[in-house]
This record gives sequence, structure tokens and C-alpha cells, in this order.
Amino acid sequence: MTFAGLRGTMGERLVKMWKVERNFVHKNGIPYDAAVAYMEGQPIYYGVDDVLAKRKIGFIHGDYTAMGLDRTFDEAYFAKLDAVCTVSEACRDALVRNFPQFAEKFHVQYNLLSPQFLRKMAEEPANFPDPDYHGLRVLTIARLSHQKGLDIALPAVYALRKKGLDFRWYIIGIGPEKETLQARIQEFGLQKDVCFLGEQGNPYPFVSACDIYMQPSRFEGKSIAVDEAMALCRPILLTDFSTAKDQITDGKTGLIVPMTSQGVANGLERLLQDGNLRVSLEQELARHDYSNESEIQKLYALIDGASSAHV
Repeated sequence: MTFAGLRGTMGERLVKMWKVERNFVHKNGIPYDAAVAYMEGQPIYYGVDDVLAKRKIGFIHGDYTAMGLDRTFDEAYFAKLDAVCTVSEACRDALVRNFPQFAEKFHVQYNLLSPQFLRKMAEEPANFPDPDYHGLRVLTIARLSHQKGLDIALPAVYALRKKGLDFRWYIIGIGPEKETLQARIQEFGLQKDVCFLGEQGNPYPFVSACDIYMQPSRFEGKSIAVDEAMALCRPILLTDFSTAKDQITDGKTGLIVPMTSQGVANGLERLLQDGNLRVSLEQELARHDYSNESEIQKLYALIDGASSAHV
């Protein structure tokens, strides 16, 4: 079952879907030492209702409030979880504000990242559909959905192309908003300037080859795509979603701009026209070690039932 045809907030839609789906799923009779529901919504509902496990752990991959999840429905499920993990301090703060009674259950579990692995994967060729193009390339990796703010960035791209800036915007991902976005692209006359690359089993060559990585989202948890772009030292442009400052330092490791088309246009124009700024951001990103494979130990501790720090 999908969101298609369902209205309401994200939380309301997830609950509606689960109320239908739970009539068709079977209880899992195999006892487990631990069950980890690695996504909000149905995975948590299924894990709590239908899985036998000594310990149950759920994940929320974003700002609970910004995502519009259903506090009333989720409260009973959180009560039955032994731990709830989320991906940044700001996201944990949002959980605490919504469920102060469960504050001790909430833990920060950062996205796992191996820069060495990313750099190895990025060595493959980036098969852009326009290999003869020699202008600047802007890349976004995102589900084609309202959350990701691609509709915010399109007027910005149009305005900058109209001013004569030479660049193309490439988007890796699929999703329900593709037809709407394509209609806007045609309306703006940007068919040659915006390119959908679909799903890519290995997106890292494209990240490595782009000149700017742009994430114009309305909300994020701690975007793994942004983390990966940082590890590959690409200049980054983010809208000012609630957790943006958890990922980059504005003006030092990237730019954070207002969540408007004009804000995106201003920031993107600055990065496109200032090669020295792009080099400065790349150099600053290269000074950091983004590896955190040891982060998995925090999850193991929660599975074992050990007390874990909230940071």
C-alpha cells in the first residue's frame, strides 16, 4: 500500500495505511533476542504488534514535529519500545518535546559512514547523459516528494538560467512528484537544464563529479546524502530546515539559505559564480574525518540492554 490517494499529514497517512495493512499481515511466531524497526510508521507498528522479541527498538529518521507524525497514535507504541533511536541531537530534542515521559528511551544513533568505502565506489565513471557538456553540474539526491523541496529549487534554477548562468541540475531519485516536477520543468522551458537520473545503484561517481551538491528540503533528520557529499568534499547548499546546522557550518563547510526560491537562487548563484568559495569549502571539508563505523557499537549496546548515552 502507498500514500497514493491518501490525504492528511504524513502521520495521518501512515496510520490509515497501518489500519488497513494490519488486517493482512501475520504475527511472526519466531522469538528473537531483539527486533529493530528501522523506520517510523508501519515498521514500528508491526514490530510492536506482531513480532516476538525480548527487546524492541524503533527508529525515527527526522524531526518528529516537522514530519507531521501522529503523536496520539504513536504514544502507545513508544510506551512498548525499549528504545527509540534518531539521527541527530535536534531530532532527539523534538522527540523529547513531544514525549517528555519517554525522554530516557530516546537515543542519538548517527548514520554510519565510511569515507574510504565512498571514495572507492566513486572511482567508477559518472555516466551523465550529456558527456560533452562542460558547464557546472549541480546534483541532488532525493525522493521526488514534497518533503525534499525540489519544487522550491525549480524557480531558482529558472531565474539563474534566465540570467545567463551556465549550469545543469541533475536529480537522482524516484517518487510520486515526478510528473508534477516535469510539468513545471516544461513550463519553465528547462528541459535541457534539469535532468532526472532515476535510481542509481552507485550514486557516488555523480557526487564526486558534481561541482555543487544541493539539498533544498523542507525537513530532514540528518541527511545521509549530505553526509556522503561532505565525505566526498563537495560544496554544499542546504535550505534552513531544522537540522541543517547539525550537518554543516554556514560559510565554512557549506551554505545554508532561506527555504524559499529566492533564498536558493541567491545561494546557488553565489556558489556558481565564486570558484574561490567552492575551493575554500572543499578544502575545509577535506580537513575533517567523517568516518564513524564505531557508531554501530551504540546500537549493539541498546540491543544488549546496556545503558547508552544520548549523544
